[in-house]
Amino acid sequence: MKRLIRLMGLLLVFALAACSGPGIAAEYKEYKEEGSTPIYQNSMELIMMSTQLNAILDSPEQANQYLKTEMLPLVEESKALSEDWQGRLTHEELKELNGLKGQELALQIEYLGKLSEVLELTAEPGEDFEQKIAELSRGISDKQEQLDKVTDDYAAKYEELDGKYGSE
Repeated sequence: MKRLIRLMGLLLVFALAACSGPGIAAEYKEYKEEGSTPIYQNSMELIMMSTQLNAILDSPEQANQYLKTEMLPLVEESKALSEDWQGRLTHEELKELNGLKGQELALQIEYLGKLSEVLELTAEPGEDFEQKIAELSRGISDKQEQLDKVTDDYAAKYEELDGKYGSE
């Protein structure tokens, strides 16, 4: 009887192990297709928008308006999508990956917010203009460093998981 119980327990362990492998691969595939791909597409659109923003920087008011009405909403849309996925994901590795993407998007929002402040100051320079710009520039540099690190961490984790689960 003890042997039968041990055998059943062992079979249960093997069954659970077999279920967890394909489960994460299937969840990864779904996340990749429905979660990370739309966010990636938004990122590509944001890159094109950055070119447009650079073209209108000579007009700080227009550039700031473009940043606030076109660029920030796109990043916020991506962040909302990432947050939605964070609540739906069941495997820790995927939650970690998506959590990095959420951090990256939050930093992008902060970065664009600081850039907006610079554009506002540039449009209407007042007292302490140079000091305020210097402070904002440091803040922008700090955000850029943080953003670069999180982006690198996300890319490394994405490659790792894609190697594990992307080909199944």
